[in-house]
Amino acid sequence: MAADVRRLHISLSLSLVTSAATKFWSQPSRATRYRVFQPIVGVDPVPVNVKTVTEPKTTLTDLPSGKTVQYDIVSANDAG
Repeated sequence: MAADVRRLHISLSLSLVTSAATKFWSQPSRATRYRVFQPIVGVDPVPVNVKTVTEPKTTLTDLPSGKTVQYDIVSANDAG
């Protein structure tokens, strides 16, 4: 069975008062988990896998103030 993989890109520009954000996305068919990657623009040269979740939503915490943070959400299942 082929994996149904979808990559989502979310870009956040954060202010001094923002330290958390909740993001939702649509669930691709056959997805059983989502890998959340985060690069901080101008700091991280490549995205870092910060968590894996089983629901099509996540709360992002400890966000850096005054930085642009990008998130890539990659859906996966047992086939890949």
